[in-house]
Amino acid sequence: MAPSEKYEIFVSVLTGQATQREAAEQFKVDRSTVVHVCRVAKQGALDALAASVPGRRAASGKSAEQIRLEETAAEIERLRATVLSSAANQLSGAWPGGKVQVSGLVVDDTSRIA
Repeated sequence: MAPSEKYEIFVSVLTGQATQREAAEQFKVDRSTVVHVCRVAKQGALDALAASVPGRRAASGKSAEQIRLEETAAEIERLRATVLSSAANQLSGAWPGGKVQVSGLVVDDTSRIA
């Protein structure tokens, strides 16, 4: 069965234009096929809606998953910098001269990242 036919079955049942039995008769398929098509279409719609990010346009050529992955990587980097900065600030008071370098971050005795 073509995807367009499956879509027509789903839409006709969803909008109340036909019952499952009527749709099965119209498309000459078993009623269980109509039930299966509707279940798969509903799950596909829910998955697509869950993957979409409201208020943001999809970047050209990037899937919602790729966008989420990039956002997550940026968040990880932000958190990494925060943790390293905090560690460097705590260590800076323990060393003579009050200056310490942790993974590329240099903190001076005024507790600022240099």
